[in-house]
Amino acid sequence: MATKTKNIIIFSAIILLSGLFIACSTKKNTGLSRGYQGFATKYNVKFNAQNQYDDGIKALRAANQDDYSAILPMFPAVNKETGGAISSQMNITVEKCRKAIKLHSIRTKPTKKPVGMSDEKYREFRVQEEFNPQIKTAWLLLGKAEFHKADFIGAVGDFNYLIRHFSQATATVCEAKLWVAHSYAEMDWLYEAENTLQNIDENSIPNSLNGTFAAFKADILLKQKRYKEAIPFLSVAVKHEKDKYLLARFEFILGQLYELSGQNALATEHFLKAKSKAQSYEMLFNAELRANEAEKNSAKAIKNLQKMAKNSNNKNYLDQIYYAVGNQYLKSSNEPKAIENYQKAMELSTRNGLEKALVALKLADLFYAKQDYIASAPYFDSVVKLMPNTHIEYKRSEKSAEILGELVQNYNTVQLQDSLLHLSTMSETEQLKIIDKIIVDLIEQEKQAAKDSADRAALAVAKGFDRADGFEPLPGTATSAEWYFYNSSLVSRGKREFDNKWGRRILEDNWRRTNKVSTQTFSMASGDLAENDTTSTENDTIITDKHDPAYYLAQIPKTDEQKNFALSQIATALYNMGGIFLIKLQDDPKADGTYREFQRRFGADDRKCETYYYVYQISGRANKDDEKVVFRDKIITEFPQSKYAAMLIDPNYAAKMAQFIQIQDSIYAATYSAYTSGNFNIVNENYDKMAQNFPLSELMPKFAFLHSLVIGKTGSRDDFEVSLNGLLEKFPESDVAPMSRDILALMLQGREKSTEISTQSLNDLRDKETKAEIEEIKKSVGNFSANTSENHNLLIISNISNRTLINNILYDIAAYNFNKFLIKDFDFDIRKIENKDILIISGMETEEEAKWYKNLLFTDNSFAGKESLKDFSVIIISDSDLQIIGEGRSLEEYIKFSRGKK
Repeated sequence: MATKTKNIIIFSAIILLSGLFIACSTKKNTGLSRGYQGFATKYNVKFNAQNQYDDGIKALRAANQDDYSAILPMFPAVNKETGGAISSQMNITVEKCRKAIKLHSIRTKPTKKPVGMSDEKYREFRVQEEFNPQIKTAWLLLGKAEFHKADFIGAVGDFNYLIRHFSQATATVCEAKLWVAHSYAEMDWLYEAENTLQNIDENSIPNSLNGTFAAFKADILLKQKRYKEAIPFLSVAVKHEKDKYLLARFEFILGQLYELSGQNALATEHFLKAKSKAQSYEMLFNAELRANEAEKNSAKAIKNLQKMAKNSNNKNYLDQIYYAVGNQYLKSSNEPKAIENYQKAMELSTRNGLEKALVALKLADLFYAKQDYIASAPYFDSVVKLMPNTHIEYKRSEKSAEILGELVQNYNTVQLQDSLLHLSTMSETEQLKIIDKIIVDLIEQEKQAAKDSADRAALAVAKGFDRADGFEPLPGTATSAEWYFYNSSLVSRGKREFDNKWGRRILEDNWRRTNKVSTQTFSMASGDLAENDTTSTENDTIITDKHDPAYYLAQIPKTDEQKNFALSQIATALYNMGGIFLIKLQDDPKADGTYREFQRRFGADDRKCETYYYVYQISGRANKDDEKVVFRDKIITEFPQSKYAAMLIDPNYAAKMAQFIQIQDSIYAATYSAYTSGNFNIVNENYDKMAQNFPLSELMPKFAFLHSLVIGKTGSRDDFEVSLNGLLEKFPESDVAPMSRDILALMLQGREKSTEISTQSLNDLRDKETKAEIEEIKKSVGNFSANTSENHNLLIISNISNRTLINNILYDIAAYNFNKFLIKDFDFDIRKIENKDILIISGMETEEEAKWYKNLLFTDNSFAGKESLKDFSVIIISDSDLQIIGEGRSLEEYIKFSRGKK
């Protein structure tokens, strides 16, 4: 009986629960079902999705790395990298929100109540699309999670769905609109972001969202660098913000903006507020640092900063502190003390990050401004190593590092070879005495070596070569026994840093384009050394132990041949330095001094005539007419058969040159127009006139390039190669040189492929051997992409098999790109795809840019190959799709796909 009663109770409970479940089903729309589904949604979203979202935001903030030297962004960076770091939390949030929407959404209309239909509120209730009051919260959180995954398009889709389908929830809709604008801003669609905010009626914004509106508006203005306009919105955001992390951040940015506008008192006030609210030591430290930097009284600021340096908590921030101290001294026009503190910042830096890079950049710029290029060079090198390549100062620093690195390489050659020659005049006893001292110093230096040898070298160079003229007196002319090896920083930097960047290269013309490995320790031919090298073993083993005196003795020139070789290196290095000073650094005084030193020491060198002409030009620019006459007479007297003498003897040369400078652009434009029109005789005539009358014109490389392209179109392949190689020999550093090298490389590539084909193409052989493998790959390769924002290319495919057609269109495009685009750098390549030679033009950043470029080729009359395009198919393709073609998909498949996209 008891068992029967128990079963009845269980059965009744099941019936009751089933009835309750049916009553609360999403198919029903009753007060009970709405309450139940709302309760389930609220607590599922809140305790599962929201908690994961909050954890993700905390992880994002903890991982965020800010550049406090620049205006901070309003919020931690959101991109693919950060989105990947917090994807686990955000994915759970997305999953929970979608699940809540799917399981708990009530879209069924409630049963009509005839009496209630006369009530306006009831009518509004019935007209809504969603009756679970918590679903809108799930949609909003879903959009925010997509946003922080860096899926901004997906987030905008979620927010827009909420805006369209929950119009009655005015506060939630308003918040969704704000997040749409925020999503646009993160994509750098700043016009769309600002327009979205402008379309929101500010009077309708709930008080709870005033801070969000102001913060998002300030964010857009900061991205547009409209700093002054951002201040009032940021001030509103500060008043409404409850999140301590964001509040400290907003206060710090306000301090930065006030400092930028010169309102230092307000800047200090907000930096100190940021310090008091900081949630991390990094924020606290930087806020205190900036408050002291904003202090107008430099003496007081320096005292406070030095006090910060003594705080043990700041041991990892000493580079920033002493950088700030250096800035205060620089503000007070005390440059030596500023440099001293900047160098101290470099020495004490522990982080090797952006902060250290900024110190190095400051030192590099200071020495560069003083024309102390040798001291500046290693600091620019440090900047390039430490600074992210996305930083605004990176490109400038990279260019300066390249130029000054070349200067230092030649400078070191002069110093080394002069030191060796000077040492060769001493007895072996004297030599060993100096070498023993070098080894002792080396051992001591190794004991004291700091972690960053490149920075030690920079400091040593800066301290050792801080001269007014920036050029060290040549040791070969000195009586002191001091020589190159005593300056270990020059040895270490000149050898190690150069080898790290370029590899072991022999000093020769066009050394950048070679990839030869030298087994020499220095630039002296090993064969020359071996003749009288008593330190060599029977197998001519090269001694590399710097603690062995034989290492140094082996490098001292002993024979006349070795000494002449050292002198030739010095001559070439001096000549190169003069060119760097004159052309790349535009430092006429340094160039003048270097060329005169070359003339003094190497009077029999054939390049002396050129140096006379360069000094003649420099004297003219400096209005030193007497000097100008002296060097004019030297050229005419000593080199009467030279082209320089012929020009200077012509009494009308100066007038001709002045006239040419005024009309040179129009002459070149006419020559290029003749090329595009196929009037090759005019191109050749203008080139010949230029070569005869104005061989030193800065436009001469361009005329030579067009002349070479004409040869490529009308002459033999060998003649074209000879012409391009001649251009590169005469103008190796010109704007057209890289393009000429590319064309030569493509020609070599074509020749190699022709050779392969004549002996059975390696590509064909591989195709036969791996046919089954390719078929298998096709099955696993993904579909073609519709991504329009990645890099794109143009495939120019000849409709008939004719390599000459491809070459001609290549030459036309090379000339067109060079003359049309001053900034864009479109590359080209000829690649064999499915046994077709296809010209690939790359470098378009989006599909839209590729369409624009393609349209130019078909419509711009200045493109010489426009009419020839009728013989080609021109196809736009993304980088990833081009990769897929090479991994199993066919070109024909892509062409079909491309047509389908249209």
